[in-house]
Amino acid sequence: MNKTLVRIEKITSDPEMLPSKIDAISVASGTLWRWVLSLEMYAKAFKDIEPKRAKVKYLREKLKKSEDEF
Repeated sequence: MNKTLVRIEKITSDPEMLPSKIDAISVASGTLWRWVLSLEMYAKAFKDIEPKRAKVKYLREKLKKSEDEF
């Protein structure tokens, strides 16, 4: 997944690849481009959040084990 994000970033960081410029060529392409940008943002957010979710899960399990011992 990281390789894909790196490849997508090369394209999405291009200043010529603005949704408004793509809309001028094709509205359908502009819509698809917005979808790609949204997926990229979601993937980056997920990449940051997933380790935190895993840590919360671990800590909850640890807390439950601790509570069960008492």
